[in-house]
Amino acid sequence: MKQLEGTLSFEEQLRRIRLVTSTATEDELARYFGIPLSDIEEARLCGQIPSDWLVLLTRVEYVLPEWILTGRGECYTFDIMDRYETLGENAAARQADKETLMRLPSNMLAHELARRIAIAEQSAFVRRAQKSPWQHETGGAS
Repeated sequence: MKQLEGTLSFEEQLRRIRLVTSTATEDELARYFGIPLSDIEEARLCGQIPSDWLVLLTRVEYVLPEWILTGRGECYTFDIMDRYETLGENAAARQADKETLMRLPSNMLAHELARRIAIAEQSAFVRRAQKSPWQHETGGAS
């Protein structure tokens, strides 16, 4: 299948997914998504990451789809650090949270994906505005 302009190859996208899910093999990745191994091969043949995988990664791992698909932008949504600081790196709480989120219906996950993308874009805009060089110029003698 022809690769869309500006996107990474399927294999690079899959490598990024395996990185954020901490899965070493495609069998582990299939178990992570709760899908048959053949679904990964089907996605490979189509040359496209299924959208429901992206929704799940955004909801459970706080990973932005743009980073997976294009390699551009930030990997995680803006609020991931606050969330993990609040959890205090409590692995049991994180695992329970993942399991709960993975049971949500896809329409709820899709809504959450759109919300998180909007928040991440807004947060990125604010951070860029805070880093603007002209914001720190005082304009001479007072």
